[in-house]
Amino acid sequence: MNMRFQNDATGGARSSRQTYSVTNPRALTAIAGMRTVYAQFDTDGNTGTAEITTSDTINYTLPAPSFTINNYAASTILTGVTLNISGSFMNARFQNESGVR
Repeated sequence: MNMRFQNDATGGARSSRQTYSVTNPRALTAIAGMRTVYAQFDTDGNTGTAEITTSDTINYTLPAPSFTINNYAASTILTGVTLNISGSFMNARFQNESGVR
């Protein structure tokens, strides 16, 4: 049995036929919203095809960092402060320098 896939019904190219397997990783566009994958299965490459579709919505959660200084002080004139950082983020970059920007 063969199988092939298409990520987009409106102009997306179908993948080449490949031998059937239980799993097949698909790369979808990295844009939030509804995504549909079309699959076609056949026994001889031409006739007796069965087509199925599956759809899922991709959602992204934006990072939500929180910063506090000196136990929730509104501001400070001190150069030595305690900065508390919390939130849900994977990567962060920090720069420690004097001066106001």
